[in-house]
Amino acid sequence: MGRYREIAYGVLTGLSIWVVDAVLQAGGRDHFGFDTVASEMILSRPPQLLLRVLLLIVSVALGYSLWKSREHERRMRDLQTLLESLQRQIVNPSLLILGHSSNLALREGWPVSRESVEMVSEIQCNARKLNEIIRQWPETDYTPSATAEKKERNTEQEECDLDPGVPLCTHHTV
Repeated sequence: MGRYREIAYGVLTGLSIWVVDAVLQAGGRDHFGFDTVASEMILSRPPQLLLRVLLLIVSVALGYSLWKSREHERRMRDLQTLLESLQRQIVNPSLLILGHSSNLALREGWPVSRESVEMVSEIQCNARKLNEIIRQWPETDYTPSATAEKKERNTEQEECDLDPGVPLCTHHTV
């Protein structure tokens, strides 16, 4: 019921309109009571009955439309949460990879071989690519606090990168 709440509200609104109209019609008669209202609800004239059915259909259609709109919002919110989670899961390891490979390259006695230097260079290149892809993702949260947090995070990432002015890769990737 919770998932289809908007449709249920549409049905309840339409039925409420039906009852209010029946009470108003029954109020114009000489004898007013439960039996009069009940007979007016069920056994009313065809034009009145048609109007009530149309109002019920319109109310249900509005409830359905609202439900579809909210369902879309819920899915977008879930997708936004998933993207933010994926971004957090990718950013931290790529920054660690860049930092560790930088430390390895600066270590005394390094490089051991040309292949080792090329492997570290390739690792750094791919980590930079990941960081650049993540920076280009569209903003998902436009609140002022989230915008300030993202700007601060980008500043921290630029400080962690080896050389942000250098192109991402200077050689072919395999």
